Amino acid sequence: MKDFVIIADGTCDLKEEFRREYEIEIIPGHIKLPDGSEIEAYLDWNTTPRDEFYADLKKNPNGYATSPANIAQFAAKFAELIEKGESRILVMTISSGISGAFNFARKAREETLEKYP
Repeated sequence: MKDFVIIADGTCDLKEEFRREYEIEIIPGHIKLPDGSEIEAYLDWNTTPRDEFYADLKKNPNGYATSPANIAQFAAKFAELIEKGESRILVMTISSGISGAFNFARKAREETLEKYP
């Protein structure tokens, strides 16, 4: 078992090799598309090529909206890790001043500690 598990939200710009080397798990954010559908936002651009996404965003800046992983997603990841025997979890998020991810992770921590004291 490792000393601790590292989780980063989808806004962290971490290269795949770095994530793999340090076994960093990513909790994706969300992107609402102009057609109203929503996709998870992963660092690897699984759904749409990065250049294509930003070109479309430039043409239609009001058609997109983003949001971080929510409390339930953080709590589910924490529970999954705890049930695997991991009790030390380090979470990295973008600044609490520009994203809700930090507060969502903190609230999920509180909920998780109630369930897994």
